Amino acid sequence: MIFPNKHVGFYGDGFHVPDNAHQSDEMKVLPMSKAKFLSGLRFCERFRASTPRYNLSNYNCCNATIDAAAACGISINRTIKSWYIGKGLSPLSLGNDLMSGNWNYK
Repeated sequence: MIFPNKHVGFYGDGFHVPDNAHQSDEMKVLPMSKAKFLSGLRFCERFRASTPRYNLSNYNCCNATIDAAAACGISINRTIKSWYIGKGLSPLSLGNDLMSGNWNYK
């Protein structure tokens, strides 16, 4: 098992690797195999090369986070909520799902 130490972030202006300039409110650290880590890293590199158009309701930081986790073998619920200007995945729902154990690591 390896313990990767790579912080990434997705914001309206694109994908940041490393993302040391932003503090996270929620964080989960999991040991993973080298193969799963490299799969996640390849996802991040491809994502960074062709960042999808940022859209608060359709593809935001939560979508990018859940997709990157999936590339590492981590399945996180996609809890969709409505808010006053739209609907979609939200940091609050993602944080609640992570804290409530609504995810699976294979």
